[in-house]
Amino acid sequence: AQSELKGANSVSSAPAVVVWTAELSPPEEQSQDQLERLRAELAESRRTADSAEEGLAALQLRESIQQRTIETLEAQLNELCSENSKLAGHQNIKQKIKHYARVKQENLQLSQEKQKLSVELDAKEKLIRALQEEAGTLPPSRSSLLGTPKRSTPVRASKCSTPRALVRTPLRDTTNHQ
Repeated sequence: AQSELKGANSVSSAPAVVVWTAELSPPEEQSQDQLERLRAELAESRRTADSAEEGLAALQLRESIQQRTIETLEAQLNELCSENSKLAGHQNIKQKIKHYARVKQENLQLSQEKQKLSVELDAKEKLIRALQEEAGTLPPSRSSLLGTPKRSTPVRASKCSTPRALVRTPLRDTTNHQ
C-alpha cells in the first residue's frame, strides 16, 4: 500500500502547516476524511479565536475608557476634598486650636462687655426714672402699655375661707333638698 506522491508541498493558511496530497487507497481515504474534518475544526477554531480577539479588543477599549473615567473622577474627588477642607477650617490642628481659643476669648470679652453695658443701662434707667419722679413726669410703665398689670409678687393660690358646703351650685341645691 505504497502510494506515489503526485503533489508537492502545499501550505494552508495557517503558518507551519504542510499538507501533502497523494493518490490514496481505501484505508487512506479514511485518513483523508479525518484530515478534512481536522481542517474544518481548524477553520472553526480560527473563527472562534478571531471573534475572541475582537471581544478582547472591545474589552480592552472599555477598560481603558473606564480607567480614564476613574482617573478623572479621582482628580475631581481630590479637588473637592481640598476645597471642602478649605471651607471646613484649618488644615493644621495647631492653627485650628489657636483659632478656637481666639474665638472663645473674643466671645468671653463680648459677653463681659454686654454685661457691663447692661449694668450701665439699668443704672441710667434708674437715674432717668428718679429724675422723672422728681419732675412729676413719670411715663406709664411698659407692662401697663402691654395691657397686663405689673405684679411685684407672684400670684399664689389661696384657700377659700368659705367651706364648700356653703357655696351654692345648681347640683348641690338639688341634692340638699331631699
